[in-house]
Amino acid sequence: MDSCQPPEKTNITLSDISPEAWFFLLEQTEKNKALEEIYNGMLERGIDNDNTTALLKELPDFISKKMEEISTQFSIGILLTIAGLALNLLPISYDKNRLFIIVAYSLMGMGILKIIRMGLQKIKFNKILKNPNIHIGDL
Repeated sequence: MDSCQPPEKTNITLSDISPEAWFFLLEQTEKNKALEEIYNGMLERGIDNDNTTALLKELPDFISKKMEEISTQFSIGILLTIAGLALNLLPISYDKNRLFIIVAYSLMGMGILKIIRMGLQKIKFNKILKNPNIHIGDL
């Protein structure tokens, strides 16, 4: 796997790499594809050697940043749900304040949806991290 050797110095950052390349890498990693197979697939899709190597080397950083984002968004979902519940528990006349009820239920709904979405993303990224075929240190 000599073709996978990284250049001595690369100036490529996470933002320089296309979303399509990230999607392909994450999808293949989630499917437990071997590092060489992912590398060759990226080259076949027209991603040059430097970008492919940088992308593979940046994968752990990318996943750790995504996991931090997921944790933050999960917490926001919990707070939205709690805020909606708290608004529902306030002793107010619901006949006169229908907008208040709509806001309260909307907050709960958005919070619950955010919790579900972040939970599913966390499962996906944990699955990627458990891929036994990816040994980033081998690059």
